[in-house]
Amino acid sequence: MSTAENKALVQRFYEEIITQKNLAALDQFVSPTAVNHTVPAGLPQGPSQFLSMHLGAFPDLKASVVDLLADGDKVVALVSIHGTHQGAFRSRSSSCAGVATPMIPSVASGNSHDSSQGRPASRAAPDSAS
Repeated sequence: MSTAENKALVQRFYEEIITQKNLAALDQFVSPTAVNHTVPAGLPQGPSQFLSMHLGAFPDLKASVVDLLADGDKVVALVSIHGTHQGAFRSRSSSCAGVATPMIPSVASGNSHDSSQGRPASRAAPDSAS
C-alpha cells in the first residue's frame, strides 16, 4: 500500500468503526484474532468485544483524527476521542460525565499496531505478501 493509501485507511477506520459504529466492517481493518497489548486483564480481549464494550458505555463516542504522519508503510495518528459515559463500563455505572482523551496509535504495512508497544495486531494489507 502507498503512504496515501495507508493514511486513508487509518482515517477510514476511525470514521467508520468508532464514529459511525460500524463494527461489521471491523474485519476490514483488524484481524478478529488480533491482540491488543494495552487492554487490562479482565476486559474483553477480542477487538469486536472490546469496542462493543466501549461503544455501549459511550454511545455518542466520536473519533477525530487531528493529524496523520506517514513515512512509507508506517502511519502514526494523533486522534482525539470524546463522548459521554451513558452506560455501565467495567464496574462503574453511568456517570453522564463527558470524557476526552488523545491517542497515538500506529499502523505499519497495513497492520494495526497497539499504541504503546508497537506490536503487530496480525492483519496483513490486502495486497501484502505476508
